[in-house]
Amino acid sequence: MSSLLCLLRLWLSLYGGLHPDEAYYWTWAQNLHLGYYDHPPLVAYIIRLGQEIFEIFFGNNYAGAKTQLFLSFRWLPDILGFILLPCLLGASIKEYQQKNLTLSQVFGILSTPLILFGSQIITPDLPLIAIWTASFLVSLKMKRTLRKDLDPKSPTPFSLEYSLIIGILWALGGYSKYTAIFLPLLFVISGIGFWNLLASGITAFVLFAPYIYWTLITALPNRMGIFYQLDRGTSLQGTSIHLNWLGDLWASQVLLWSPIFCFDYILRIRSKKVMSWSMGAWIFLPLIFFSITGLRNRPEANWPAMGGIALSIYVISRLGNRPIRMFWYTALHYFLVIITLWALLNQSFVGKLIAPFQKEIGENLQHKVSRIEEFRGWQNLRNLLFEFTLIDKDPIIVEKYHVLSPLIFYDKSVGVDEKLGDRLKIEKIQNKSVSQFHFESAYVPDDTKSYWFLKKGEAAPDNKRCDLRQTFIKADPLGEPFTLYKCKAQN
Repeated sequence: MSSLLCLLRLWLSLYGGLHPDEAYYWTWAQNLHLGYYDHPPLVAYIIRLGQEIFEIFFGNNYAGAKTQLFLSFRWLPDILGFILLPCLLGASIKEYQQKNLTLSQVFGILSTPLILFGSQIITPDLPLIAIWTASFLVSLKMKRTLRKDLDPKSPTPFSLEYSLIIGILWALGGYSKYTAIFLPLLFVISGIGFWNLLASGITAFVLFAPYIYWTLITALPNRMGIFYQLDRGTSLQGTSIHLNWLGDLWASQVLLWSPIFCFDYILRIRSKKVMSWSMGAWIFLPLIFFSITGLRNRPEANWPAMGGIALSIYVISRLGNRPIRMFWYTALHYFLVIITLWALLNQSFVGKLIAPFQKEIGENLQHKVSRIEEFRGWQNLRNLLFEFTLIDKDPIIVEKYHVLSPLIFYDKSVGVDEKLGDRLKIEKIQNKSVSQFHFESAYVPDDTKSYWFLKKGEAAPDNKRCDLRQTFIKADPLGEPFTLYKCKAQN
C-alpha cells in the first residue's frame, strides 16, 4: 500500500509543478558540499544519489526531458517518505503495543497528515522525520530488551549493538537537520543509561567529524550552518512578545499532527489516561522549545513537526482494539485531505466564502492563483524570461533564491539552444537576505557589466540605473507580477 502511494505521488507530481524549496535543494545536489548556508547536507546527497542511480538505468541524456528530470530527483525521497516512513511508523506501533498491527491501524498510518502532506514536498525535514521515527523505534526496543525484569531504579545495562545503532542515528540526524540535537536528550529521558550514552556519543562524534570540520573551517568565519540558525533563533527582532505567532505555531501543529489525534489525546487527558513522561517528551519537547524561541522570532510550522510522529504512534496503538473508531478516524483524515486540496486548488472560491467573516483574508485569497498553478508557473516564467532577454547575452540577476532556484531547474529541462545557462545570477547586496547561492562563485554577478534584473512585484529596484522593460505574470492573470529591468554597470 505504501508503494502504491509512492507511485501515485510520483505520477501526480509530474502535473503539479515545482515548489521553490524543492528546486533549492535540487540545486544543492548539483553542487555537493559538506554543509550549506542554512542546513546540513543530507537531503542534497539523497537527491544526488537518486539521480545517479536513475542515470545507471536510463542514461545521462535525459536532461532535455522534463518528466525524466522530475523522476530522477524525486523517486528516492518519495521512497523515503512514502515507504520507509510508514514502515518505521508501523514497526514502532507494533513495538509500543507489543502485538501485531490490525488492518484498521494500517489504514490509520497511511492517512496521517505527516505522511500524506509531509512527504509531498522534498524538505530537509523528511530525512529527519524518518530518522526520528527510527530513533523512537530503537528506544522502545532498547527499553524492552535491556530493562526487562529490571527494578525501575536499576541502571540500564551496556549494549554495544544498541550504542552503535543509536550513534549512527544521531550522526544521520545531525547531517539531516539541527533539530536532531534533541535526540540525545530524548534517549536520556527514555533511559539509555550512562555507558550506552557515552558509547553512542563517541560513535556519533566520529561519524559527524567531517561536518564538524566544515563547520570550523567554513561555517564559523561566514556565520553559516549552525551559527546562522543560532543567530536567527536567538536574535530579538523586536522588543514585544508576539503571542499570535505562538498561536499560529500550535494551530499548524494541530493540522500537521492531525486534529483527530489531538482531539483524542485531549479526551484521554480529561479521563486521566495520560501517557508516560518518556512518550510525552518525544511529542512535546521540540514544540515547547520552539514555542519559547518563537515568541520573538516567527517560527516555521515544520520545525517541531516530528512530534506528531510520537502522537500518531500513541493514538493509533491505543485504538488497536477499537477498529470501528480507527476506521472513522481514517475516514475523517481523508475527508480533511480532500477538503484541503480542494481549498488549495480553488482559493478564489474559498475567498468568496469567508469574505463575509474575514474580509481581508477573503479578498486576499480571491486575488491569488491556485497553488498548483503557482508551482506550474515557474516554467512559464523561465520561458518568458528567455524570450524577453534574447536581444543580448547579458547576465540575468534575480533578487531572491526561491525565484532563482526554479529558473535553474527548468532551464535544465530545455534544449541547448533555449537555455539561459550561466547567465542566471543572484543579487548580492550588503544587509540583504543571503542564501547558499551567495557562496557559489558561479552565481555571483560581475558588477562591471550591464545586466538584466528580474524582480518579484511592481516596486522599482533600489538601483537608479535600471529601466523597466517588461512586466509579466508567471501563472494566472490574477497572480503577482514580475518586472524585468535593464540595468547599466556600476562603473
